[in-house]
Amino acid sequence: EVKSGELTSRQGMTTAATSLMEYYTSPGTHKDSANYVAALLNDMDYMNGYAKWYKENESYINLIESEDSVWSQMLPPIDIDTMGIVGKEVNVESILVKSCTKLDSLMVSANEIMQFGDTYTLDGELLDDIIEAETFYGPLCEVFGFDGLAMELRSQSRKLRLLKEGKKENIMHLQEYCNSMHQAGPGAVLKNIVGDDNFAISSAVNPPDYLAHSQVPYASVQLGEFAIDLGNGKLAAGNWRLKSVGSLADKIFNSGKERLEVPMDVMGLTMILHDEAELAEVFADVIQRVYASNELEGRPAPSKTKWAFVQGDDAFRQMVRSRLDSDFIDENVQILEENKGYRVAKFTCLAEGGQMPVEIQFLTKADRKNARTGPDAHIIYKAQMDGVFYSAEQRMQAARTLSELHCRKVHMQNSVGTLEANPESLVRGERDMTMAYLNSV
Repeated sequence: EVKSGELTSRQGMTTAATSLMEYYTSPGTHKDSANYVAALLNDMDYMNGYAKWYKENESYINLIESEDSVWSQMLPPIDIDTMGIVGKEVNVESILVKSCTKLDSLMVSANEIMQFGDTYTLDGELLDDIIEAETFYGPLCEVFGFDGLAMELRSQSRKLRLLKEGKKENIMHLQEYCNSMHQAGPGAVLKNIVGDDNFAISSAVNPPDYLAHSQVPYASVQLGEFAIDLGNGKLAAGNWRLKSVGSLADKIFNSGKERLEVPMDVMGLTMILHDEAELAEVFADVIQRVYASNELEGRPAPSKTKWAFVQGDDAFRQMVRSRLDSDFIDENVQILEENKGYRVAKFTCLAEGGQMPVEIQFLTKADRKNARTGPDAHIIYKAQMDGVFYSAEQRMQAARTLSELHCRKVHMQNSVGTLEANPESLVRGERDMTMAYLNSV
C-alpha cells in the first residue's frame, strides 16, 4: 500500500510505513527474517503488473464493449514464456500466498451470493480478480504442480461467472451432486476392480467446511492418491480427483451443445506405471475386470466411438495390443492409428448405479512427466485449444521453461526451514525497506 500510493493521505501512509518498520526493526525480528518478508511483499506487488496484462490485450478491450460478453467469455492464460520470466524473478512461496489471497476474495464473494443471493458484489473489481485467477494465478499454480489450488481458483471463477448468468439453482444442485460423489469417492470404482480389501486411498484436502445455504458439507476440490493390489504380487498406484463444482458446471452449461450432458470424467483416476510393458499388462488386467463387472458399465465419452481408447507411437500401440485379444479390441477399444507424442491408454465407465461417470488413464512415469513439463504438456495442449499455435521448436522451448519452473518448486521444497529468497526479490525488497523507513519518519 505504501509503494502503490493506495493510501492517499500522508498520515495514513506514515502509519502504515511505521507499522512495517516496527516489524523490521523489532528486537525479535532477525535481519534475515526482515529481508525475507520484504522480498515476499515486493514479489506480490511486482506480480500485480503481470497479472493485469489482459488490460492491454485486444481480446479484453473488445469484450468490455459489452458487459455481458466480458462476464461470459474467458480469456486465454498468459503465455509460457511470461510464466518463465515471473518464475525466475519472484519466490515460489510468493505465488502461493498471492494465489491464496486471490482465492479468498473469490470464495467470500461466491459463498455470500450462494447464501444470501446478493449479486451486487459481481462488479468490475471482482471481475478483475476472476480474470487474474483464470489467466495468471491458476495457470502458474498448475505449471508449478499445485494442482488443488489451481483447480479451486478455476472452480470459484467459473462459479462466479455462472452466478452472474443467474444459474444459482443449477450450481446448488451440482454442489449436492458433487457431495454425493465425494461421499462415494474413488473407492466406489476401485472396490469393483480389486475388491474391498485390496486398495488404499489418501486425500490431499482437509475435511470440508459446512455450507449453511444447502445444509450439505462439501469442499469444492477433492484429490489425492491411491494404490491397488491386483494379486500375484502386482501392484499399481496413481492419483485421483473429483471434478470441481465450477469446472463441472462450466462443462455442462458452456459446452455449446443443445443437450446438457454430464462429462465422462467426473471422477478421474490416473495410474502411473514404470514402463510400457507394465502399463500394457495392468491396462489389460483392469479393463477386463471392468468388462466383467456387474457394478461398472463401460460407456464411451461423447468424442469417442468406444469406451476404451489408446494413442501413442507405433511401439506403444503394439505393446498394448499384445496384451488383449483381437476380438476384445474390436468390440471395446478404439486405437488411434497415427503417431502421437502423448501416449496414453484409458477408458470411461459408469459407477454407483450409473450416477458416477469415471475416466481411468494409464501413463508411464516418463509420459506423466511429459504431460506436465514436456513438449506434450497439458498446458500447451490447452493453449492450442484456445487458438495459440506452437511450432515444434516452440514446444521444445516451452518444455524447457516448464522444467525450469518445476526445478524452482523442488528447490523451494528442499529449502523448507530456511529463509532463502530469490536474489532479485531481495534487492527489490531492500529498496522497499528504505522507502518504508523514509515514509515512517
